[in-house]
Parts: sequence; C-alpha cells; structure tokens
Amino acid sequence: MNIAIIMLAAGKSERFKLQGGEHKLLVPIQGRPLIDYALQSAISTGLDTYLVTQPEETALHHLVAAEALITYPSRGLGESIAIAVNHTAHYDGWVVTLADMPFIRSDTYLAVAEQLRYAECVRPRYQNHYGHPVGFARTLYSSLTALQGDRGARHLFQQTPYATLQTDDQGCIIDIDTPDSLARYLCLFP
Repeated sequence: MNIAIIMLAAGKSERFKLQGGEHKLLVPIQGRPLIDYALQSAISTGLDTYLVTQPEETALHHLVAAEALITYPSRGLGESIAIAVNHTAHYDGWVVTLADMPFIRSDTYLAVAEQLRYAECVRPRYQNHYGHPVGFARTLYSSLTALQGDRGARHLFQQTPYATLQTDDQGCIIDIDTPDSLARYLCLFP
C-alpha cells in the first residue's frame, strides 16, 4: 500500500501566542524549531510526508520540500484534512498527525500505516488514552474530503469499524499547546 503522512500545521497557535508571544511550532528547542522534531520523526519513516500550513506562515514553508508543502487558507482542522487528502488523492491511505506533537516515534507512524492493510481506520492508544497519528484507508476518501470547518475526523471512528493500535509510545498523547505544556515536556527532547 502507498500511504502518505499528513502533518497538520495550519492552526493559528493562539493559546501559545497569548501566553508566550510566538508561534509554538517555531519555538527554538536546542537550536531547532519545535516542528522540526515532529517532521524528522515522520520523514524518517520513508513514507511521503506532507505539511499543511496557512499561506501566510512562510516561516514554516521552508521546512519541507516544495512538493511536500500544502498551503491553503484553512478555516479549521476538518478543512485542513479535506484539502490535504484531496491534494494527495493518489495514495491508498493517509496517516494524519498534528505538528505540535513532536514526540511521536517513527515506528508508531509505520505501525499505523501497516494496520491500514487490515482496517479502514486506525487509532493508537497509549495506556487508556487514544492519540495520534490516526490512519484512514482510501475507502474513506469521500468522507475525508467532505470535512469542513474545525470539525476533524473523530466522528469517522464512531461510524466506521477501526483498529486500536496498543502502543508504548507516550508521544502519541503529548501535544504542545501552551508554554506550560512545553516546559512540562522539555526534558523529553533529545
């Protein structure tokens, strides 16, 4: 199966900016922007990885090759997923992740992609918590491209049988939304 990773980075980082002043994905951690850690893990899988951003977020655009960049004036998570899946329509499935989740391991991306051979949807679970990345097979193309606004694809897990991927990857439930969450998890950066 030909699977693509879609990394969503089209949010405005409003909560982080209110408390910290800058875009959370660009906060320097040991000399690298936070998003670089998420991208490195995804790209190291060998799966084609696409980054979805707002057109005005030019500081994010140079972090990936031009052909892996999807820019669109998205009005929310659902719309970002729809645009990205439509842009990558030639794939057999998609592993969708959030750019503010820098600790997801490469093997978790690959395990989700592998499970798409057997299930239409895949959700990783660390202990008792579902997280990211999530996987969707090509059979859900129409549902994914119909997403609008800020409503993501969570409802598809209620409408479609899915596989649960039990994982020991704590990174699948850690996102960086505020300066406090960054401070709490700073020790996890390599």
